Amino acid sequence: MHALGGVRPSRDTTTGVVDEAGEVHGYPGLIVMDGSVLPAATGVNPSATILAAAERSIETVIRRSGRPGWRAPEWHSISRTEVPEDAAFAFMSERHALTRGDGIVFTERMSTRGNEHPRVVMTLRAEIPGMNRFLADPAHPVSMRGVIEVEGVTSQADVTGTLSLFPQGSRVAMSYALRFHDVDGRPWQVRGVKTVRSRAPMALLAGLTNLHTEIAPADSVTGEGQRCVLSIGSRDLLRLGSSLTGTGFTRARRLRVVLRFASFFAASALRQ
Repeated sequence: MHALGGVRPSRDTTTGVVDEAGEVHGYPGLIVMDGSVLPAATGVNPSATILAAAERSIETVIRRSGRPGWRAPEWHSISRTEVPEDAAFAFMSERHALTRGDGIVFTERMSTRGNEHPRVVMTLRAEIPGMNRFLADPAHPVSMRGVIEVEGVTSQADVTGTLSLFPQGSRVAMSYALRFHDVDGRPWQVRGVKTVRSRAPMALLAGLTNLHTEIAPADSVTGEGQRCVLSIGSRDLLRLGSSLTGTGFTRARRLRVVLRFASFFAASALRQ
């Protein structure tokens, strides 16, 4: 077993534990030289990579101790090769940034009302991998994936896309941009907005639960699109609330991110 990670290299203490040589930030002379400084799995077997990282640390320590130009006697026999670990490091670095602040998932179901035609039913699973990036992005993007049924077009087709939740600088509360393929493989798009026209409780609820939608082929010509209103009924609204789940590593973190999201949602809704 080769335990990796836990002592990430970084420029400072805000994002990691050690510097590029494995020396712990703020603790001169305390140097980590094992697999914990590798932030990602490098493949099977990582022993050579762990050894190379340790050798680099030793080399750096010697240079810092007053011999800045020092190189190991074996240096002349070294030849540069590809570094497959770079791809793993880049992936994990991006993953780390994407999930900072922990995440949120929830499920929502919307449909046309009563006997309205065309009958449309859409069930979506929303995912925010990390609240930090979500809040920093003015569009506040949410990844959406699920199934859609459109009368006369498709039944239980996979649908994917993005929800922009309370985008900054916009007068809409939510903006959906989704896509799916019909039974013949033709691509379709679903575009819709939720708009809050009043902060009065019932008007606010109506604005947040009714999606004014246009469903049309991606290559449509004038008149091919269909307009409808998809609503979240009372039962589906309760299911939506109960489905809200944090994705942090511990229970405390999961609860904290749910409260953070709820605070953002409530404050944004009341500003509409």
